[in-house]
This record gives sequence, structure tokens and C-alpha cells, in this order.
Amino acid sequence: MNKKRNALIFVSILMLGSMIFKSCTPEYYAVKKFRESTQVSVLFIPNQVVFKTNSTIQNLYPNFTELPQEIQDTIWNMNTQLLEKVPDSSIVETFYTSFLNLLKESDLRVYDSENMVGFNTNDTNAYILKIAQMEMDEMKQMIPYSQPIDSETELYKEVEINSLTLNVWFELTRAINDTAKPVVLYASYIISDVVKGNFYNTLSGYEFRFKRDDIDTTHILPMSVNAGEMMAQYFFNHILNMYAAYYRSPSDYQFRYIGNYILKGQGYSFYYPTENEQFTIIAKE
Repeated sequence: MNKKRNALIFVSILMLGSMIFKSCTPEYYAVKKFRESTQVSVLFIPNQVVFKTNSTIQNLYPNFTELPQEIQDTIWNMNTQLLEKVPDSSIVETFYTSFLNLLKESDLRVYDSENMVGFNTNDTNAYILKIAQMEMDEMKQMIPYSQPIDSETELYKEVEINSLTLNVWFELTRAINDTAKPVVLYASYIISDVVKGNFYNTLSGYEFRFKRDDIDTTHILPMSVNAGEMMAQYFFNHILNMYAAYYRSPSDYQFRYIGNYILKGQGYSFYYPTENEQFTIIAKE
């Protein structure tokens, strides 16, 4: 019992120390300054079209678009299970609503088609965020499984899975100068079949046995919800890092990319996103 109590105390001290350390960093100060003093407005403009891509077909038939339409249709139907099952409008609306709902919980002033009358285009802290393109990509791929038997032998098996990726490109411009070249922000969200397998030693030799949970049409709209929330967080962090640069005093300190969870309280909201937890910037002004 004493060991468990001591371990709990040790973990608590580590957590407290980590929080105190983060609260003393220049990055934490930049987040605090941004939240206290900056009023950023964003007008969000959706895109009503979702492009459908099948990477499996692209890989198998490099000249696909040059084939007769009848053959294209046959190849598409044979290799596509999910792309045509849910209307574009449902995917767009689900993503759009999810994105906006979370962003409205942040420190940003968010505008859309319903309240855009109040959006001040002369405000130097006002931005227009437009979805330039949405793409849904279906793909089959092989997932490898291996298990060493001894120093010289290794078992190997590949299992085919289906994946679905939602790619989104955003264009960000200042409202006061919307003729300038936009910053293009890109992110993707992927779901796939889940396979859990192991090699078993049987009387007839080693066998690979597995269970799988396949994605289907019921996963598409929840995917859009999750993608919208994820990218709303990415966008808030992007704005935060843009403005954090203004609060950095000249020094040799290497500032890291910072994040602030929209839905978490002050104590645990500050964090350092990895490269996989932020937008890829395609082009800059």
C-alpha cells in the first residue's frame, strides 16, 4: 500500500513540475498574451464539392483517364466501395458544422453566412478562411505482419486493408487585403480497416490468424465530424503561432510550435503539437 501511495505521490509531483515548467516558458507567456489582448476575427467560407479519388485505380491503371468511358466505369465500380455511398452535401455540411462549432468555443470571433454582416473587413486582425478543395480518397493497401522465431527465421504475412482519407486545402487571407496571395493550409484525416493478428504454432506449422473491423458507410459522417474538429484545433493553433511571433522578445531562445486546446481548462490547455498535429503550409504570402 505504501509503495502505491509513494508511486502516486511521485507521479503527482512530476505532473505538477511539468505544469510549473510549462507556465514559465516564453511559449506559455505568448499564449497567455494572445488570449488576453488579441481579438482575431475569422469569416469561414465552405466549399460545396467533394472530389472523389481512388488511389488504388491510379496505381493499377496509370492511363485510366485515357480508357473508354465504359471501361472506366467498370474499373471504378469494381474497385470502389465507399466513395459513392454518401452525398457530397452531407460530408460538407457535417465537416462545416463540426469545424465551426468547435472554433466558436475558442478565443476567435467566428463568422459565417448567418452572421457575416457583422464582419469588419477593415479590421487588421480580420481574416477570411476559405475551403479551397475537399477530396475523399479510397485506397487498398497491404499491411505487413512479422514475428521472429529465432536469430535466423522470421514469419511474414501481409493483409489487405481498405482506407479512406479526407484531404482538405484551406486558403487564408487578411480581409483588409484579400487580393494578396493566400496562405494555403493542408491537412488530412484517415480511417481504415483495423486488423489484429498473431502467428500461432500449430501441429501443421505456423498459422496467421486475425480479426478485422472493416470500415463501411456508417463511418463516413463520423469521420467528417472528427476531421472538422481536428482541423479547427489546427487552425486555432496556426493563428496562435502567427501572433505569438509578435510577443517574442529578441533572444537566443528557440521557440517551439505551440498549441492551446480549445475545449480544455487553463491548467492543462497549453501543449506542444507534433508535426503530425498541425497544418502543412503549402504556400506563403
